[in-house]
Parts: sequence; structure tokens; C-alpha cells
Amino acid sequence: MAGNGRHTDSLWGTLEKMTGFLDPVFFNCSVMLQVANSHFLQSVLYFNLFCCGIAVFCLIHTWLSICRYKLMHFNLKLLLKIHCAALLMHCVPRLFMHLFDLYFYFIGNDCYDMQPGSMRCFVLRFPYMFGLLLSSTTTIFLMIERGFATCYSQTYENGYKSIGITIGFCQIVCSLVLMASVFHEYEFDAPHYYCSSISVTFPLWVIIPEVLIIVLQIIARIINRCLLRLNKRIRARSVTATLSNRYQLEANMRNIRLLQSFTLCDLMFVFTCFTLSAPVHYYSSEMERPTYHALVEVVNFVPLYSVAMPLYLWVFQKKHRDTVTNTLHASLATSSDHYFNVLNQQLSVKEDGEKRTRQLRKKR
Repeated sequence: MAGNGRHTDSLWGTLEKMTGFLDPVFFNCSVMLQVANSHFLQSVLYFNLFCCGIAVFCLIHTWLSICRYKLMHFNLKLLLKIHCAALLMHCVPRLFMHLFDLYFYFIGNDCYDMQPGSMRCFVLRFPYMFGLLLSSTTTIFLMIERGFATCYSQTYENGYKSIGITIGFCQIVCSLVLMASVFHEYEFDAPHYYCSSISVTFPLWVIIPEVLIIVLQIIARIINRCLLRLNKRIRARSVTATLSNRYQLEANMRNIRLLQSFTLCDLMFVFTCFTLSAPVHYYSSEMERPTYHALVEVVNFVPLYSVAMPLYLWVFQKKHRDTVTNTLHASLATSSDHYFNVLNQQLSVKEDGEKRTRQLRKKR
């Protein structure tokens, strides 16, 4: 059977050379050997393998740090943990995918040993792409969560965990919908030369979700700036608000300011990654397979981002903690007369409101 398969493959290779045509239904041994022996592809796989290994440890440490962090609302922590989990979901399968590819490239006796199976590709590539899309949609849902925090600023810090859970669920569903566009043409029966979920025949099914995510990232950046301005206006009108409400408002503003850097960092990553990948996918049919697959792995530099993102979150947490500490020290240094003055203002406002209510009742 193996001899017949090799004979058929050699005939198909001859037909390909004569016609320049590559039928996706038949496995071509020469193409598989070309992919396996590509030094460019091997170099890219080695580099990403190294980055994925470092990223996994960084992301696990970041996840545990977020879980232990107390100076942040439950909903904000939940969405940041989803972001870390999404990056882990991308890096771990990618690590095994590159490891398996390199292993079989070097120990395989022939092209059939080097060929990745359809099920192996699906099992590893699905979380690879899902993690990429899920992490790319984090910022827009973070801004939605901060929008709820602004609308319910007086009581938000005391609860509303169901809002965060609902937003996280919507983010997962949204990513699954985008995944349907990427994977809807995946063929289990077609031969694979490299684990890929992308349709070479119609790459727009991948480009369209990427463009949509870039648009959502830009919208998230705009919402971030609008929320900051809105909270400043609310603070200006809340001079006579209770100290608890003012604290919650200030906490929301601190989170929005700190998320500005995060949204900008994520926007730069998504814009660069997807802008570079779009022409690679679009002109994929004009490239050699090893070059195309290597370029796809190069432009999807999520492992590098996964190493940089935990470092940023560490700075994020440290800055947040320092801000809270400085605010606490400033409040302790404030004269007690200030609090009595604020209390008198609140009492006078309350008395004025009661007087107006009585006058309106008398007029009626």
C-alpha cells in the first residue's frame, strides 16, 4: 500500500511539474519535503518555540498575581484574567505545534512521517486562533465594563459581579463567532503540509475578522478617552457628594487612566499584527508554501506580546498600588477641619432641599 501511495505521489508530482497545478485533494510529497527542509520556516519555529516557553511562565505568574490583587474590582480582574487565559490558550498549543513539527521534520524517514494529521492540526490550531481572537477583543469589553462602572459609580464598587460575568461571556461568544469565519472552510479530509486553519482559496474569511477587530480596538480607544472626560465632569458636579461616592468615582478614574496605556499597547499590537497578516493571507496563493507559513508565524507575534504584556501588567499593578497608597497618605495628612467643612456642606444642601420641598408643598 505504501508503495502504491508513493507511486501515485510520484505521478502526481510529474503532473504538477507539467501543468503547474497543485490539487488540494492529493498529497504531494515534494511540497511536504520543501516545507520540512525550509531553513526560514525552521528558524521561525525555533524562535517562536523559545518565546512561547518564556511566555507561558510569565502568563501563569501574571494570572496568579491578578488573583491575589485586592485593590481592583472583581469585574476588572475577571476581564484581565480572561486576557491572560486567552494568551495562554494561544501560546501552549502553539508551543506543542512547533515542537511536534520540528520533531517530525528531523526524525521523519519520509514525507509521510512529516505530514501533520488533520485532527492534530485542528486540536492545536483551534485554541491557537481562539486565543488570538479572544485576547484581541479584550479592550472593547474592558471599556464596556468601565462604562457600567461610570453609570453606576455610586454603588458599583460594592457589587455588580453579574455584569462582569455577563461581559466576559459575551466576549467569549463574540470570539467564537469570529472563529466560525476562520474555521468554516476547514477540511479534515484534505492533506496538510503545515497546520493551518486559513483558507488559501478565499483568505477574506480571515481578513474580514481581523479588520473588524482593528475597528473595535479603535472604538475602545475612543471610548476610553470619552469615559475619562465624562468622569471628570461627574467629579466636577459632585462636590457635595458623600466621601464614599467620591472615593468610588476617583477609583474609577484611576482605573480608566491606567487602562489608557493598556488599550494603546493592545491597539498597537493588534493593528501591527493584523495589518501585516492581511497582505500575507491575501497573496498566499502567489507564495511558496514554506514562505507563506513562515510569514504567518512571523506576523502573529503573540508570544512576544505575551512576554511584554505581563511586564506591563506588573507596572500597571505597581502604579495602581502606589496611587492608592499616595491617596491614603494624602487623606491622612488632611486636616480634620476639611472633613467637617464637607459634612457641613452636605448638611446645608440637605436642609436647603428640605426647605424647597416644604415650600412646594405649601404652594400646592
